[in-house]
Amino acid sequence: MITDIQSKDFTLVQNVLINDLGKDWSISSIQSLLEKKTTKTFAHYDDVDNNLIVFAICTQVLDELEILALGVLKEYRGKGQGKALLENMISQSIENGIARIVLDVSEANKPAIELYKRSNFFEIARRKDYYTHCKTGQKSDAIVMELKIKE
Repeated sequence: MITDIQSKDFTLVQNVLINDLGKDWSISSIQSLLEKKTTKTFAHYDDVDNNLIVFAICTQVLDELEILALGVLKEYRGKGQGKALLENMISQSIENGIARIVLDVSEANKPAIELYKRSNFFEIARRKDYYTHCKTGQKSDAIVMELKIKE
């Protein structure tokens, strides 16, 4: 079942953002973001022990949903968890009248790019050296992608 991110998992979410996505988000910035009315979260938890498997943090303005972060915990990668969450997000977006979903992804994150392409997202722009990995300092371009739901 897809639900909101539980507050008990803020540190785990932060670890995925920093270590795997290279995004230097503090616990307070995550909490602040989640308190905004425009923020939407999606999460899937293990049915047996209620451990977080995959999550997404998004903002919605009018009929546009922007995916700020989508993370899959390491032990669940390659098992279709990210795809399942993304499909659920798309279905909910259709039900809620969202016209388009946008996101940006590091050009270095090949698995995520492939996931988005398989889900019918298209590249619409690039931002040169947009990302600087918070641990390695390595720069990479952001690929801006869009899924048009309504014309």
